[in-house]
Amino acid sequence: MTDDPLRNRRDPLHGTAPGSSLELFREMGKLASGRPHEDVVDAACNLLINAIRQKYSGWQAAEVMFDEHFGKSKQLLKNHYDAINGRRKGIFPYDQVLSVPFFQDLDKHRGK
Repeated sequence: MTDDPLRNRRDPLHGTAPGSSLELFREMGKLASGRPHEDVVDAACNLLINAIRQKYSGWQAAEVMFDEHFGKSKQLLKNHYDAINGRRKGIFPYDQVLSVPFFQDLDKHRGK
């Protein structure tokens, strides 16, 4: 497998698919690259619906599988948002430290 120069290796979503589905996820990502958001979401939902429909002939089993997949997917999505403020988490760790060498904390000098 060759590394995709456009893929961010630190993106945690790229490591969530188990086994061979990770490769399929990467291939689908390449096909979806540059397409409108709504088209990608619609296509992904249609793939899920068709895959479930082809495997389960009865509605009850299909509904259980659909709910199970959406439950897992919803939790995975929720993990990418901050629990406190509900905003999307950054996918890059903040490993840079800002230092200001000539800064004097006036409050420290005043005893505050």
